[in-house]
Amino acid sequence: MLCSTVLSAPAVRAADASALPKVVNISAGAGHVLAVGADGTLWAWGDNSSGELGDGSFISRSAPVQVGAEKNWVSVAAGDTLSAAIKKDGSLWMWGTNVRNKYIAWQDPALVDRSTPLRYGKDNNWAMISAGGGGLAAIRKDGTLWQFGVNVLQGTIGNGKLNSDKDWADVSVGSDGLLALKKDGSLWGMGNIVPTDYNTGKLVRIGSEHDFDQIAASYYSVVRKKDGSVWRLSKDQNSESIGFELLSEMNQVVSLTGEFVSGMVRGDGSFWKWNTGLDQYDQYNCPVKLTDADEGGNFGVALDENGGVWTYGTNTWGQRGNGLSDSAYTPLPYENPLVEETTPDAAAPVNSILDQVFTDWRTYTLKGDGSLWLSDEIHEIHNQQLGSDRDWSSITGSREELYALKRDGSLWSYRYGDQAPSGLGRSAAYEFEPLMAGSTWKMIAPSDLGFTVGLRTDGTLWFWGKDSWQKINKGAPSVAVNAPLQLSQNRDWRSVSVFNSSILAVKNNGTLWGLGDNSRGQLGIATKYSAGVTAFTRIGNTADWVQAEAGEYASVGLKKDGSLWQWGSSMAGNGVGSSSATPVIISSVKSWTKIWNAGYRAYALQNNGQLYAWGDNSYGQLGNGSAKVQSVPTRVSGTGSWKDIFTSSTYTTGIQTDGSVWNWGNDGSDLSRSGSKYGNQLTPIQ
Repeated sequence: MLCSTVLSAPAVRAADASALPKVVNISAGAGHVLAVGADGTLWAWGDNSSGELGDGSFISRSAPVQVGAEKNWVSVAAGDTLSAAIKKDGSLWMWGTNVRNKYIAWQDPALVDRSTPLRYGKDNNWAMISAGGGGLAAIRKDGTLWQFGVNVLQGTIGNGKLNSDKDWADVSVGSDGLLALKKDGSLWGMGNIVPTDYNTGKLVRIGSEHDFDQIAASYYSVVRKKDGSVWRLSKDQNSESIGFELLSEMNQVVSLTGEFVSGMVRGDGSFWKWNTGLDQYDQYNCPVKLTDADEGGNFGVALDENGGVWTYGTNTWGQRGNGLSDSAYTPLPYENPLVEETTPDAAAPVNSILDQVFTDWRTYTLKGDGSLWLSDEIHEIHNQQLGSDRDWSSITGSREELYALKRDGSLWSYRYGDQAPSGLGRSAAYEFEPLMAGSTWKMIAPSDLGFTVGLRTDGTLWFWGKDSWQKINKGAPSVAVNAPLQLSQNRDWRSVSVFNSSILAVKNNGTLWGLGDNSRGQLGIATKYSAGVTAFTRIGNTADWVQAEAGEYASVGLKKDGSLWQWGSSMAGNGVGSSSATPVIISSVKSWTKIWNAGYRAYALQNNGQLYAWGDNSYGQLGNGSAKVQSVPTRVSGTGSWKDIFTSSTYTTGIQTDGSVWNWGNDGSDLSRSGSKYGNQLTPIQ
């Protein structure tokens, strides 16, 4: 059976979205986008957990919303959870959160969870801004350089001029560093871009040349010289020096961008991005000429010659802006979500299945028009719509319960017969009921053992149900939590994953934490395997996690650089494959974009749309043409580009980017008996 984790945030109702005008300036953050229209209007979409969209709410949006009604904006900068913009009068405005941990008191003064633009000071002489994982920097018309929030030195607050110089011309903030150009063409840097001995919070001169004219700060920072040549910065910690590597294949570059990796637009309109696995720049195919691009990490945006918006990468928060939750691995044009409005009787959009939950004999399906459908083998119910609502955004569930999120962020539980959501009592009603009415939720992670963990849009984690094994809840095993209680006092959680009694959670700052059962090392905590971890404990010392998925024997994780990690005992629990109490990298490839953990097996998606799987394969659930256990990621058979998968204990359903639906494994139906061995479908079939 399936324990599905909701990965997408609540999205705005497509019919409420407004048409996006021609765009003249655009910026991508970690999970949100800011854009300025040719008419001076300000637009935003994507993650809104810290108020970074500026629309007065904390509801994430998968379609653009206009920020206010003013038409006097000229430029924008999107950071991790911070937004900034400059108006025509030269005033500077900020909103969202500009600290990595917004609940550490000594980090004040700082902007925390501001959901509407707030003016900084009274000056009207701001000229340019740049934001990234390292914070925010700005240049005034007098040539002074300023920084705000937790910037390029971890754990420090900057709120003022970096120095007294008045000849700064450009600035770029990356994931953990800053580059700046002076009017004389000299290059300067601070943070992790420069060697450790120079990382003192002051700008350091890089090189001796005076002919630089473009910069892009990232883990793989690049700069352009006036002759058009592009160079990558390389840091040597041993010699405490910074070198320049000529990228001879990258010529005629007109625009540079960076966050974790760097990208660039060439004069012919083509877009190129650094591939950390192959150590080369890969071209992202696009049918039109692009003029500019901006990287947000695992996601990016670009503009074409006509001011059209193109998006690429992951779509966890709806940052592609198309009203859906699909990811794209080449730039795709923005399409107004209004045209996708359908009726229950009309054909759904191309992505006709947005989400599925499989239980022992029931299947719940969320369709592209926002409607929910049920099939029940025992009661001979075949594709019956649940209610008439068409504003559902995601679903998740376990053996006897279903949770559904609406596009307004509200959470609803479906009570089937006398079965009720874990710990919430029993009901004979066949209906959806609201849970904690008035609250908005980001994702829900139920456990088959009788409890559920939920993440609200304010960054808090909640627990309800019955922890019979006392791995999570410290109360007596016979006592169920009948109303959600806060699991952690922290308010900066980004995502959560639950399997049985193990919980993994990622914070906004990229740190990974574990709670609960660690008997097989599945929490990745560097201690002797123990029966339980009773308080959230940090896993490792890095702050670059983007996703983690808990499993029965082993857990998997994804980092910002696209690397794939695993910890615990072997994935299938049979001793085949490596075991480690702490996270270890399991693939030399660094182009992974999304992961799933089905308990005894895992799946991972590459940025080229190829799907890989490993672990238990008793019924052919890995889809590679065999029924043998796989200890390493092995490609799922077939052609086409994959977008999403849904898993049960014995079979897998996959959706490709063209909307086609594929199945493999053994679902107990005739599809598993035709052309298969022992009743198992070993490769995907439609």
